[in-house]
Parts: sequence; C-alpha cells; structure tokens
Amino acid sequence: MAIPHLATPIRIVNARYLTVEQDTDEEVAGCVRNIVAFERGYRVEDPAFGIRDPTFTTMPVDTADIAEALEMYEERAQVKIYQEITTDGQATISLEVSVPTSEDDET
Repeated sequence: MAIPHLATPIRIVNARYLTVEQDTDEEVAGCVRNIVAFERGYRVEDPAFGIRDPTFTTMPVDTADIAEALEMYEERAQVKIYQEITTDGQATISLEVSVPTSEDDET
C-alpha cells in the first residue's frame, strides 16, 4: 500500500495538497532538497540539520559538507554531486538523486 507524503515544495492543485508516494525518487529528492535548503543552525529543534552557508566561501564549494549532511539525514538517497565553476567565479552545484531498490543490492 502506497503511503502519501506532502510533495515539496508544498503545492495545491484543485484545492488539494499535492502528494507523492513514500520512498519514490520524487519523495526522496524532495527530502534532499529540504536538507540543502536550510542553513545549519536555522532549525532550533535540530541545529545540526542542513548545510553550511556557502555564500561567502572560497571556491570550490565544500561539497563534502553537503554529502555528509545528506548521508546523515537522508540515508535512502544515493547522491552524486557535481560542481561547475565558471570563468567569472560563479559556482553551480548540481545533485543527481536516486533511490536504490532491493534489486540493486542483488548485483
């Protein structure tokens, strides 16, 4: 039986909250997005939740910090982190999120 969870970001469609099934790629990706959207220390009930604010860090961005936060708070996700630094000094971080299935463990 599928267990519904609120989709993130929270959206309303036809006067109903949009939901996703638990343990799907979409649900886990939403959880990953929530982790990286919070600056560490922002949530009073769990000050370790989130990542360090990379705004004023030296390039390259510390992706190890992102990986550690995701490993701690979303163990269902397998995440590949990519970083691109442009010639003008801008950094873009991309995350590729997948959820391994029990079939993946059989190999």
